[in-house]
Amino acid sequence: MPSSQLDSSLFNSSLGVDANYASSSCLDYLSSFAGDRLFPDSFTIEIPKLPALESFGWTTYSHIISGEYRISFPDVYVLHTLNIGLLCSLLIGFIISRIIYHGLLRKKQEDLSPLQILLGVVLVAASASLPYGLIDLMNAENTAVRFVICLPFVLFFFRTLEAIFGFTPHGATSSSKIYSIYFTMPVEMIFDGDNKPVIA
Repeated sequence: MPSSQLDSSLFNSSLGVDANYASSSCLDYLSSFAGDRLFPDSFTIEIPKLPALESFGWTTYSHIISGEYRISFPDVYVLHTLNIGLLCSLLIGFIISRIIYHGLLRKKQEDLSPLQILLGVVLVAASASLPYGLIDLMNAENTAVRFVICLPFVLFFFRTLEAIFGFTPHGATSSSKIYSIYFTMPVEMIFDGDNKPVIA
């Protein structure tokens, strides 16, 4: 064994510290220290307590404005989860709209068949249960992100009931493209006398 390795092993054994572990721990500490300083997640301002001010018989105490104020910066992971979750919700709504258009709206009969009623019940149940599965799949813990993911499904739920009971506007059923936009997008669509969408 070379003398340098022998001296290093004797030094490590005498201190009870592994050199590789010590160097990795030091690098981890430095990286976390630099990351917290260069990329902080919040900005804190602390206003110290000031003496009370008296003027014209009025007294302003220091504790009114003193204290610690923190401005939290947007979390990139939360914004990414929000965008992906909303995109997945709209994509699911698009798929449901295509199923409804070809399975419930294009039939020329007055009453729905038992198969169509079963399809409508399944789609209503899917609109009520799919957001919970999507939240668990994306592991969304932020309350605002969960709310945004669930919000389109409320619209899908009522749009599906609207199609089952026959209250869908005639203009929305003129084509599959228009109905997909009407079903998926949380905006109000207005149709003219010719059952064509009015462009704002």
